[in-house]
Amino acid sequence: MNTTNLIAVKGNKEGLQIICGDKGSWKEIITEIKTRLAGENSHFFKGASVQVDTGTRILSAEQVGALWQVLQDSGLTVKCIKTETQDELAQSFKSWSREQGKELSETEYVCAKPVLIVKRSLRSGQNITFDGNVLIFGDVNPGAEIIASGFIMVLGYLRGIAHAGSSGDDKAWVMSFRLQPTQLRIANCITRPPEEEPQGPELARIHEGVIVCDSMDWRKYYDLIGGI
Repeated sequence: MNTTNLIAVKGNKEGLQIICGDKGSWKEIITEIKTRLAGENSHFFKGASVQVDTGTRILSAEQVGALWQVLQDSGLTVKCIKTETQDELAQSFKSWSREQGKELSETEYVCAKPVLIVKRSLRSGQNITFDGNVLIFGDVNPGAEIIASGFIMVLGYLRGIAHAGSSGDDKAWVMSFRLQPTQLRIANCITRPPEEEPQGPELARIHEGVIVCDSMDWRKYYDLIGGI
């Protein structure tokens, strides 16, 4: 195992694990991760799955997004991001949302899960697995896949595979400007898109044991996540 005062990196049959220490600022942690992944062993890391343990650090949604971006840019597949202070992370995100003038109710906050922010489109072969909610500023093209334990929100076209509520949360939902997934799952329910092309933003959720899609005002759900 390679170690520094900031992070520890180790590999096993399931991929890479990055453990963040308690020393240093989050900016220093991100810089160290970027340096290690771009070093002489970068060819070894590329294409691997990675699990990140942030320990006792309290991270904002923006900080989680910055971490994911570094991992994605290094050619890694994010398996999960774990923290020992998940409740504090949720409260941090809620406080940040209030600062933006968006007071969220407990129901709207969707069980207070962290949010992974991706400011790019996903191409065929790219995938995201995240223990929380996933927000995509871009398109999810055919052959791309998103798996989230919370909601999935795509501010663009969703034409790939989406699985919200992957841990069994039947209150999770999937929203997209154009909802045309090759496969759509919420918790343990699965469906395929209708033959007709959607005419506007739609929200998919479980109702009476089946997935239903309803037209909706996307601004309501954009406000829900704080207008990030």
